[in-house]
Amino acid sequence: MNGKTKARERISAIGRGVAFLLFGTLLLTVEIPEVRGQTTVSKEGEVDKAGGGDTLVYPVRTNTAWRAGEELTYELRFLFFKAGTGVFRVEDGPERNGRPTYRIVSTLKSRPGFMYGVDDRNVSIVDREGLFTYEYRKRQREGRYRNNEVTTFDHYKELAYRVDDGVKHKPMHFDRFSADVLSVIYLIRTLPIENVGRTVFPVHDGRRDYSMTLRVKRHETVRTPYGKFRCLVVKPYMVNKERGPLKKGSMELWLTDDARRIPVKIKISVGFGSIEGRLVKMTGVS
Repeated sequence: MNGKTKARERISAIGRGVAFLLFGTLLLTVEIPEVRGQTTVSKEGEVDKAGGGDTLVYPVRTNTAWRAGEELTYELRFLFFKAGTGVFRVEDGPERNGRPTYRIVSTLKSRPGFMYGVDDRNVSIVDREGLFTYEYRKRQREGRYRNNEVTTFDHYKELAYRVDDGVKHKPMHFDRFSADVLSVIYLIRTLPIENVGRTVFPVHDGRRDYSMTLRVKRHETVRTPYGKFRCLVVKPYMVNKERGPLKKGSMELWLTDDARRIPVKIKISVGFGSIEGRLVKMTGVS
């Protein structure tokens, strides 16, 4: 393998690491969801409010932090260079099992001329009340790497069905009412401060189960185009149930110390440097 090939592969690995870390490095613990109402669902996924039989009880989570219409835009930097832009958007989603949903969309695009071309789009369909995932779509365009992937979640059977570039894979077990690596960021934002450090989140990416936890490290004030924000600096820890803790990098999130928990800054430290995302635009916030 010549020097140019090694360099190209190193850049590709960095790019894929950037994309993975930006959208997926969090930590897990198993929280018993708050339940209100006792709405149940049958095996086929149809709503069955009468109860009885073999049914599920859906979780209900309080969410005053964000809503449909919110859009957050970040400037991404790698080392000292402007690397690109990340946009996170919340929309009204399609009904699933007769229940309303949110569609969470993230896009990550590198700047023209940056050393590694990235044009990724991730879409998560989550239950509006329980904030668990029904479907996670991933479209990756990273250098020469191309991938289109869809994972659907059957919460009754606790099986995730992944189709990767048209190829169906063996169904994978997951913990019921799991989030995916994108929607878990929004789930974290709904937590009251007293629960941030002691909640465990089940997360599934179509391949493996993870559990994620957070630690509040400190308070800090961050400047943004919208003024200064007092923030909680939290560090996610993510554990794969089969392989143990992930060791791909260290991530910190700066969340506004108010009910909205807006991520105004993201920093990922890895062996070859650091990646930082700073909020530069926000619309439709609560």
